[in-house]
Amino acid sequence: MSTSNIRVAGVNPKAIKEASMLDDVFFEHFDVVFDADMVKKTSAVVIRDDILRCFDADIRKEWPLFDSGRTEDGEIDYSCNNPDWTKTVSGKRTIWVSYFDTHVMRSAKAMAITAKIENIRDTLKGESGKIKMQQKLDGEAEIKTLENKISSYKQTYRKAIKLVQQEARAAELYSELVVDFRKDQDGNVRQVAEPIMCYPAKLPLQGVNFTVTQFMSLNFYVEGLDTETDQQKKWDLLLSTMTREPPEDEEDVDNININNFKRFETGSASMLHLLEDGGFTTKLYGMVDKAKDISAHADLIKTLVDLSVEFNAIAQHLKAPRKGGKGSLYEQAMAVETTDTEEAEAIQQAEAS
Repeated sequence: MSTSNIRVAGVNPKAIKEASMLDDVFFEHFDVVFDADMVKKTSAVVIRDDILRCFDADIRKEWPLFDSGRTEDGEIDYSCNNPDWTKTVSGKRTIWVSYFDTHVMRSAKAMAITAKIENIRDTLKGESGKIKMQQKLDGEAEIKTLENKISSYKQTYRKAIKLVQQEARAAELYSELVVDFRKDQDGNVRQVAEPIMCYPAKLPLQGVNFTVTQFMSLNFYVEGLDTETDQQKKWDLLLSTMTREPPEDEEDVDNININNFKRFETGSASMLHLLEDGGFTTKLYGMVDKAKDISAHADLIKTLVDLSVEFNAIAQHLKAPRKGGKGSLYEQAMAVETTDTEEAEAIQQAEAS
């Protein structure tokens, strides 16, 4: 009887032998992915320094409050005199425009990317019927990459704006609080999981490390913070408002368990991207159509059909006309998506003329 696969303390000798096949290049790529993930978690802190460098304090004081100007149901918040979001007319459509998105989209860099996207689209349209399938796929892939880049610009910028305003809020409402951003010897932000440390000036030993999300969840308007004189109680009161981020789920490292809105949003986008790949759908059909025993795929088939029913119900709701003659939520969303491109085109045409 062979003993080559007998496990010692639960460890398989075969697995140990195969682990030695992972070379240095493999772990270099691992580290690249890790570094990229760390940047995503701390990107707002990195961009924060750039915002402070590009805009002095007097300019920032005049900015609207992040994400202000509209109510939860999408209506105008008339109580806001200097809103981030405002409604405007683009052609025949009424759309929402963000003050801070405009910073990014009207920048020379973003406008150049937008122009490149339109050039690629024009090329694909102008050569339809002649263009090779590979060229078409390459063009579409490049467009998607450039669109994702602009989207990343806007998302990162908005997070950084929110962080800058939260820091200003802390300075105004909790003057004793010291906010320290982890930096290296060159003054650059260190890519660590908790890049922010805070503590009351009179309680330096009470310092707490924060992720970006945790720091931005602190409520400096919590009742009693402005009147509490005991430094320890004041500090404890502020900490009690922090949103506790769930620990990393080791059993769900790929975010398979969609149990909140953020995962639903990202999961839906990933699923759409996968299903838009015709090759994947063809493979799916081939797998189930040619199956000798359908029971092996019964759960998947039922899940897909049930999922399509639920998504169809959501689609019907989002495509339904709104009261007051407004377009559907879907139409409004599509208008927002195309507005940035249209504005950039109008500016380019004006400059050209």
